[in-house]
Amino acid sequence: MPLGEGFTAEEQITGKAEHDGLQIIVYPMKKEMYIEHFERATAADMDYLEIPMFSRKVCESATPEMGLAPGGLMRQEIYEDEYVIDSWDQDNSYRCFIHLANSEQYLAITGHQPPHEPPTARDYTSAGLPWFDYYDDSKALSGSDTLSKLTSVAAKAIEKGKGLLPDNDLVQPKNVKVISKGNEVRDGEF
Repeated sequence: MPLGEGFTAEEQITGKAEHDGLQIIVYPMKKEMYIEHFERATAADMDYLEIPMFSRKVCESATPEMGLAPGGLMRQEIYEDEYVIDSWDQDNSYRCFIHLANSEQYLAITGHQPPHEPPTARDYTSAGLPWFDYYDDSKALSGSDTLSKLTSVAAKAIEKGKGLLPDNDLVQPKNVKVISKGNEVRDGEF
């Protein structure tokens, strides 16, 4: 959502439109802890932890004007970390700034027109594409009181007298894939 209109999570929590996009910080697992927990790894397999893992690139033509806002009917659960805090190398973190771009910004950044309009939930469902549901019998942590008070984009638009959002129809997914903790994601070649 555009910054400055009161829709983003940041604006609803702080009352300010100071930061755009999303920031993610990652702490790698300590080498010895990784080897201990994942026996298939050897010290030689872990040599990559000794070198910088990410390069830092900045897109100067992107203007920070969009942020994340709550919306939709997504269900989210957060689980307690199964490893102790000392498993993580808190002296070596990597932060990634993700800037969101609308179609005009995409053109300014890339020099090309956006490839297509994003599909609506109805388009996605009509095409028979799968929706995903995650199942885990672990007990989820209780939610954040602060985040539970956020207003969705649709509710905020109505509150501001802007009416219903276009192309925001409810859908009943027919093709739902259930995934669980046993579905392990493996590293690939990038």
